[in-house]
Amino acid sequence: MERIPLSFNATNPCNGEFITFNGTLSFFIKSGTSPSGDNIHQNIHFYLHGQGTGNLGNEYVYNDVRINTSNANFKGEKPSKISQSEISSNFTNTIISKGSASNFTIHAVLHTTFNANGEVTAEVEVLNTECRG
Repeated sequence: MERIPLSFNATNPCNGEFITFNGTLSFFIKSGTSPSGDNIHQNIHFYLHGQGTGNLGNEYVYNDVRINTSNANFKGEKPSKISQSEISSNFTNTIISKGSASNFTIHAVLHTTFNANGEVTAEVEVLNTECRG
């Protein structure tokens, strides 16, 4: 598993506080090819943990678990000619206040499908935030 130090910013949607986080991104990649060789499948698992301080003085802990999935289909073509591909990401971020500020979660589902010319043929984006007291 790879580990990368990371700094990033977020805004608490419950109180508008701007938060600066420092943490570690860990990830691993799992890939496979179908027995016929016509399909390639790849999963990338991300784990992000960090701590941050907001401009109102609140301290937070950030946890993110994310799985990105990609598939490519060659339909009997050479690997240089992809007939269709898709990318999906599903993640839930949990941001916990160490004090009286509201905790919150961010959940997203993203999915994009491409044709052989690399053009987007379908796209889904669902993003929800929830204040949790």
